[in-house]
Amino acid sequence: MSGVLRFLRYGFLAIAALIAILITMPFIWAGSGFIYQSVFRYTHHYRLVLEIEDHGEIRKGSSVIGVSISPIPPWNPKLLDSPRVSVRGEAVVVELSTGQVVVATLRHGPTGNGNLLVTLASRALGKPPSQGYKDAPNWDGSAELTGSLLPLIVTFDDINDPYSLRAVPPEEFVRRFGPRIQFRRMLLEMTSDPVTREIERKLPFLETRRDELASLYGRPILIPNLSKFIRGQ
Repeated sequence: MSGVLRFLRYGFLAIAALIAILITMPFIWAGSGFIYQSVFRYTHHYRLVLEIEDHGEIRKGSSVIGVSISPIPPWNPKLLDSPRVSVRGEAVVVELSTGQVVVATLRHGPTGNGNLLVTLASRALGKPPSQGYKDAPNWDGSAELTGSLLPLIVTFDDINDPYSLRAVPPEEFVRRFGPRIQFRRMLLEMTSDPVTREIERKLPFLETRRDELASLYGRPILIPNLSKFIRGQ
């Protein structure tokens, strides 16, 4: 009788262990995907350069953007249906001789609702993002940004009032600033330099009104939301 009881006891223990494994397996499977994305991360940096002709002088502003991409686990692409991405950096500011500023934001489209920073280098340089951007850290070269790749460019009626921003497409520079100030070009250059951190000095409201601007998002109009100027801080 004791042998039967022993058999039943070990049998129940085996069944309980199997059930426990079946219950925890999905969590282990999911956790392995997150661990994979934490280990495999490919980062590339590029510099955005804005050039403006100001009364015969070429004025430049630049900013280094960092993009990190963790690809989808190859053993189960449906588990995590998109790569894990992060963008760090800030907008490009050019200070004009008139005391005004021109800012190439970190957003795209007429009102700045587009977000192309992750794929911008790939598109501008014509480099397909193979294997989840595994080759991106080794990219080199430069390209001029035109058309839909050109970020939203803005200025401010009052540099101390973020809500006074106005969109200024390249073709409207003369109308906005006069014939002596014109958009020249915007470039993307691959680099290993660190991400730029200095925009608050040029646009102080990004520090004094940071929380307020961070709360602005999801509106189909031109607004000074923080993500137009700063990412990943």
